[in-house]
Amino acid sequence: MKVNTKELVEALTRFQNLNLSDDKQGEMQGGLIMIDNDKMYGANYSGSAMVTLVKDIKVNRTVRFKELFDLLTKIKTKEVNIDQDKKDKGGLTITTSKTNVELNTSFPPVVHNLDSMKGKWIKLPDDFINGIKLCSSSTIKDNTQIFSCLNITSRSISSCDNIRISKHSWKKHIDIKNNVLIPSDDTTKLIKFEPLKDSK
Repeated sequence: MKVNTKELVEALTRFQNLNLSDDKQGEMQGGLIMIDNDKMYGANYSGSAMVTLVKDIKVNRTVRFKELFDLLTKIKTKEVNIDQDKKDKGGLTITTSKTNVELNTSFPPVVHNLDSMKGKWIKLPDDFINGIKLCSSSTIKDNTQIFSCLNITSRSISSCDNIRISKHSWKKHIDIKNNVLIPSDDTTKLIKFEPLKDSK
């Protein structure tokens, strides 16, 4: 679907007061923007917004705001082609005569060869499972929605279902640099694990 580049950038600019491109830990849940045909939705823990586009672009995808905004502001052509990826992996394809980019929010594949991860494991705090239990009650269960994940930082875990906000601060910081998002569907599997006790 061909879309006017300037009109699309102007629509995205209206979300800037939500600081979706801000990568500070704990400020937002992944900085995501959802495109639903003729509307865009953006949200973080301080608020949400919706913008109606000039025309229906026949796309239903969620992508990272910063990636989409940075890409479109660099494109010089008057129009861009926006489409859902042909393999239907949840991605968004943006093409011009000189550009062919696919954006997606897919989670990394599960690691099956655990031997290759030796020495790379990070110790989680003793209250990790309790934090998940606390925050899993305030997530949207629909994975197509923005607030469908638990947001984990080095200092805390937080979640929001657009009505309630839950946050738990770790007793001991986790040695990670970037936020980690856990889909709400996976929390029922995680809470079955009991944390290991430190041997004395």
